[in-house]
Amino acid sequence: KEAVADYRAALTLSIEEDKALQGDLAHAQNLMRARELKDIGEELLKTDDYASALSNFRSALELDPGNRAIQDDEIMADKRKRALELKLSGLNAQERAGTRKDVQKRACDYADAIRDWEASMALDHLRGEFPGLIEQATRQEKAARLCDQGDHHMHSKQFHKAAELYRNALEFEPDNAEYKVKLDEAELREKVKDLRVQGEELMEHRDLDAASHCFAEALQLAPSNVAVQQDKAAAARLQQAQELQQEGEKHWARGNYEDA
Repeated sequence: KEAVADYRAALTLSIEEDKALQGDLAHAQNLMRARELKDIGEELLKTDDYASALSNFRSALELDPGNRAIQDDEIMADKRKRALELKLSGLNAQERAGTRKDVQKRACDYADAIRDWEASMALDHLRGEFPGLIEQATRQEKAARLCDQGDHHMHSKQFHKAAELYRNALEFEPDNAEYKVKLDEAELREKVKDLRVQGEELMEHRDLDAASHCFAEALQLAPSNVAVQQDKAAAARLQQAQELQQEGEKHWARGNYEDA
């Protein structure tokens, strides 16, 4: 500013047009404006308005291309701008994951968020929230992948393995209501399956009372399970046939052949 004032004073005192002096004045004015733009950019950095700060630093460099301090400010603003964009991209991916019904796609969204935040942290390591965000998304991604594996085991009726995977998912996301519901369903269907297998084994050994009890207990857990309904009906028919056979044998022993 002092240089500009001096050059202007010199020009007012100069009798003839002094082009060199005018050039010096223009240069000093450019340097002064570049300093002003640099100061504005640094203030904008404090408010996280990196795009505006970057614009000011670039304008300043057009006026003072060799200024190393402004060059450093431009590099820093550009990194922070990209870091902020990646942070927001990661937050969007995390939010999108929370609305996914498909747990496999949900896991991919969490992986995208982690990738964005790791890249953002590499650009702006001074922001302290990234480690926490990455840790949370990592746990959510692991839980989603375990849930996806559990779903595959549910489809193949491997309920015990599915329940185990859902439990593991809940270790990473204890408050996830969806995983709790799936675990409850897997455990219920595992119990029904075990009761049905037990009942069928008892039927093979003609312990029909015990078999019917197993099927009845299974139906209490899953009243709409058609397979268990059929097993219970089959056990009842066999039980009735067994009772009729026993009555027939009694009549036969007494010589009541017609009743037998």
